[in-house]
Amino acid sequence: MARWLSLLALAALIGCDKDCPPGTTLFKGRDKLVGRHVEVCARNGSIGRHGLYKEFYDSAGKHLARKGEYKEDQPFGLFVTYDAKGKVDAVECFDATGKRVWKDGKAKDETAGGRACL
Repeated sequence: MARWLSLLALAALIGCDKDCPPGTTLFKGRDKLVGRHVEVCARNGSIGRHGLYKEFYDSAGKHLARKGEYKEDQPFGLFVTYDAKGKVDAVECFDATGKRVWKDGKAKDETAGGRACL
C-alpha cells in the first residue's frame, strides 16, 4: 500500500505543470521571434474548440502575459480549429467576454488575422 502511495505521489509531481494544463505543452523555450521565453499550450475547452495560447516569460522565468486562453471556460484571443487531418479548418477571435468577434473559415494557417485579434 505504501508503495502505491509513493508511486501516486511521484506521478503527481511529474504530471504537475504550473504553466500549461498537464499534457498540453506543445513547446517551451526561448522564441526567437518574440525574443522571450514562451510556452505554447493546446487546450480543450468545454465549448469543444481546440485553443492554442502562448505564455510569455522574461529571462528570469517571471510570467509576463498570455495570449489566447480560456477564462472560466470562456475563450479569449485567437483560436484555431483543426480538421480530422490536422490542417487548419478555421481561425476565430474572441473578446474578453467570450464573444466571437470574427471567424475566418478559409484560413490556411494559424497566424491568419492574429495581429488584428490580439
